[in-house]
Amino acid sequence: MISDVLSEAVSDIEEYLQDPVNYFEERDWIKNLVVRMTALRIYLDCPPNTDPQFLNALTRVENQNMLDEVLARRRIDIQR
Repeated sequence: MISDVLSEAVSDIEEYLQDPVNYFEERDWIKNLVVRMTALRIYLDCPPNTDPQFLNALTRVENQNMLDEVLARRRIDIQR
């Protein structure tokens, strides 16, 4: 499944980023890509009856702050 491939790729990329010298100039760009890959994985793993607003918000994620915000809103909605 694509979500499995994304999960593995994110893990591998994060491993490369452990060394601060690797991809120093591209680091922010790569981190934003990892966040978008994570958002897509979450989107693909959602059941069919998932709130469409949540799914739409995931498609617009561009950085870690946006993903954190979307997930925080989702947790608040679930707790209600």
